[in-house]
Amino acid sequence: DSSSYLDPSGNQAWQMQGNHSQIFSNQVFSHADFMNTTASVYTLEYWVKIDSKEVNGSVFANSWGSGGESWIMGLYGASSSATTGGFQALIKTASDVTLLYGNVGNAAIGYGAWKHYVFTVDTTGITSYINGSVNGSKVTWSGTPHIGGAVTTIGGRAGYTSASWNGAFRIHRIYSDILTTAEITNNFDANKAMFGY
Repeated sequence: DSSSYLDPSGNQAWQMQGNHSQIFSNQVFSHADFMNTTASVYTLEYWVKIDSKEVNGSVFANSWGSGGESWIMGLYGASSSATTGGFQALIKTASDVTLLYGNVGNAAIGYGAWKHYVFTVDTTGITSYINGSVNGSKVTWSGTPHIGGAVTTIGGRAGYTSASWNGAFRIHRIYSDILTTAEITNNFDANKAMFGY
């Protein structure tokens, strides 16, 4: 369901074409050692262009395995064609306790353009960033998140036949620690020319 695509600089990306398009971590990028552990802090980083979503509540990416889901990053908005709305997250502990099911950040995602999205997750909450800047306030909790799922999926949710999105992604990185705001800004600056900034 996903095909090769070029970013604005002519580099290969992956195109998401709806209809439950998904790309799995065990197919296109290597697992980090911490992906099969109970790591309690992590950072998710993406360069993507989201053109539209299949349905309100489409899943941007998630991590899952035999023990259940670790996290889901979803897309919310008024309708499947809405160009407003932002990210919604489901974050769980190793014992399947939900730490968060709700909106993350306060800025619109910015459909139809290449964007740099980063999420930092630790025992106190989640912070989101768009293009190197903090996107709203940190959403807080008290508990230990879990990233023990064996597979990370971009473009949908495991076991679902809808809730995908249309667009493309070029870069996906997972870190076993929390990137600082300065590090996130540096990563944006290092790659932004590739995406027309």
